[in-house]
Amino acid sequence: MAPEVSGTSVPAIGEDLAACVAGLGRLPAFSGVPGDHLRRFVLAGTPVRLQPGQVLVRQDDPIPRGGGLAWLVVEGVLQATVRGGGDDRPVGAVRPGEVAGELGLFADGGRRSATLTAEGPALCLRFDAGLLEALPHNRAVLVLERHLMGSLARRIRKTNLAIQKAWREASAGDSPETPAPTGFFQRLAALFGGGR
Repeated sequence: MAPEVSGTSVPAIGEDLAACVAGLGRLPAFSGVPGDHLRRFVLAGTPVRLQPGQVLVRQDDPIPRGGGLAWLVVEGVLQATVRGGGDDRPVGAVRPGEVAGELGLFADGGRRSATLTAEGPALCLRFDAGLLEALPHNRAVLVLERHLMGSLARRIRKTNLAIQKAWREASAGDSPETPAPTGFFQRLAALFGGGR
């Protein structure tokens, strides 16, 4: 079994810095970013190399107050899984150019929602919210910020669609004998299966 990586893991150094800069330059989103911007961007974060099967972060790991860490995947694929019914269930893959753990950047405490495991060899750039503030005019940071905003917007949209679906399913099950909930809290209770 491969060792785990944590927020305090030993960073990859030297050649991994160069591999991170080169890898980012090959990604479509970062391809137009000048090399000096990519180098400053990578130096502000921490390259982390993962072996196949190595766990980057576990579901329910604490996120520090004030925000945590996120990882930009440069090479390889991370599998996100959640525990359910005694099994780890895959919920998605994080591919090169995508960010894993981004909600931790904005959380003020809390817990990680999924376990991230390297499917094969992987290289990630570990960073915190301070990187975004430290390089405000860096084009690589602007690419990252655009990605984060898009990712969060997609999550909000997905959540909205799930809520709409739940509302439709809840209203489809209403029978004429059952009066519709009238108040806000009664509608929420009906939506989420709450009692009287």
